[in-house]
This record gives sequence, C-alpha cells and structure tokens, in this order.
Amino acid sequence: TRTQRARQYLGIPFAQPPVGPLRFAPPATSPLPSWDDVRNSSFQPACMQDRDRFEDHDKLRLESKLFPDERIEFNEDCLYLNVFSPDGNPPNEGWPILLWFHSGDFKVGAPHIWDFSVFAVKQKVIVVTPAYRLNVFGFFTTLDGMAPGNSGLLDQVAALDWVQQQIR
Repeated sequence: TRTQRARQYLGIPFAQPPVGPLRFAPPATSPLPSWDDVRNSSFQPACMQDRDRFEDHDKLRLESKLFPDERIEFNEDCLYLNVFSPDGNPPNEGWPILLWFHSGDFKVGAPHIWDFSVFAVKQKVIVVTPAYRLNVFGFFTTLDGMAPGNSGLLDQVAALDWVQQQIR
C-alpha cells in the first residue's frame, strides 16, 4: 500500500508582528503581513518566555533528547501558525479542522515542537497550530488602557478568525 503524505504550510503570519507600539496591544490583523517573493516556509521562533521553564516543559519530547544541543529560538515577532493537511483532494464536504493551542499554562510552550503531519493524515483532518503571546507579553496589563491585557487570548481569537477566513 502507498503511504499517504501530509502537506505542511509552516510559518504563516496571522497578525502583524507584536513589537514596538504593538507589544502589549491586541493583535493587529489588518493588513496582514504579505510578501512578493518565495517565502521561507519553516517553523518560526517561539514567543518570548523563560528558557529554563520552556526546557522543563519540553523534557518529554524525544527530539530534545536526541538533539540536546539544539536551542529553541524565541522572538517577540511570533504570531505565526502552521497548517498540516492530508495530501490529495479533500472530500466534497471538505476536511474537518482541528485548531490546537499548545499547553503551558499561558507561560511556556510553542506550536512548532509538535509535528501534526501523521495525525492529519491518519485522522483525515486539517490541523492548525498557532502561536500566541505568553507570560507578561500576553497577559500584562497596566489597568489604564496603555496595556489592556489578555493579548495572548486575543491572539488566539485572531488565529480562529484567520482559519475561518482562509481555510475552506
């Protein structure tokens, strides 16, 4: 039997980079970042977080055991998502969509530490794994409107909106 393969669309921006004046603001989704040339389709850096806590969170993954010297990159410019889908034509009604937000108590984690290719193929679903701002970058508030707070949750809403608008 022929093994079905997955399609991967990695590092797709779903909001403007949350840097500078957008650091503690809700995600800016209009206009979305665009590009003209070929885009480097690879996993993007994880959102800013405490490296030691991340490494503790990541200890169960086989990859971190096989490649202990490989360091995860962190960056404030992190509002990207990844899409995994079965290869081939979808059924007439389309494939179901699973949107997966990584664990980590809103403090640590990253979508790119999990590869959903096999899951997408075996379950015949599209899997979307967005990043969202964590810790102080995602949940800090000044209580005066300068930093309204809950940006991390609003990032998740922006990812849901992107899926609704872009995946048919």
